[in-house]
Amino acid sequence: MESVKANGNEDSGKSIEKSHGAKSAEDTADEADAECEVNEAYEADAEDAENMTDEADAEDAKNRRKKKRRRGLKIVRNVLFCAAVTAVCVFLLAVYVFPIMKIYGSAMSPTLFDGDIVVVHKTASLKRGDVCIFSVGESSLCRRVIGIGGDEISVDGDGNLLVNGEKQKGLFSEDAVSGGTASYPLTVPQNSYFVVGDSHRTSVDSRSSVVGCVDSSQMIGKAFLKLLPLPEFIDGTE
Repeated sequence: MESVKANGNEDSGKSIEKSHGAKSAEDTADEADAECEVNEAYEADAEDAENMTDEADAEDAKNRRKKKRRRGLKIVRNVLFCAAVTAVCVFLLAVYVFPIMKIYGSAMSPTLFDGDIVVVHKTASLKRGDVCIFSVGESSLCRRVIGIGGDEISVDGDGNLLVNGEKQKGLFSEDAVSGGTASYPLTVPQNSYFVVGDSHRTSVDSRSSVVGCVDSSQMIGKAFLKLLPLPEFIDGTE
């Protein structure tokens, strides 16, 4: 009987040891599974964090592109606005202050020639020697001012041009009043001008009844700058 009891106790001890071993293996497996879950969770969190960083970088890059595009559009708008304002100013100046006109014919040679482009200062206040543009009917003529309102135009015995009794020199030749239909001496009316082309022998001007003395209301302005073919200022003389 005792031997049977002893065997029973031994078997019971072995069963307990097996039970503890199984429990330890299960615990180890559970710990491994838990560690795997932690690692997976960590990796998932790291991946999520990386994805969020990538998304943030992509969003920042997108915002930078938008800002750059907005800056570019703003610059383009400013440039176009400035160009438009400049164009309007140039147009207004060209129409109302400094019109650009083309010379036709040879009446002003050798100062100006057919086809020359000049800039005109719109004014009716001119002095002797100024090159002026004025209207006659539907045409515009370019001539030089010889006399202003109140001046007496006459010719001496040698055919020299006299303004208020003084012989004109420089740009005005001795035959400046020849070849016309005007009677001398003549007095230039107030607010009017006596004009002659620099090509005195061929010019139709105040010496002819076709033009006569030019009223200030006919004046377009003073031609002061030649643009083409070569830019240069137009000389005047007293």
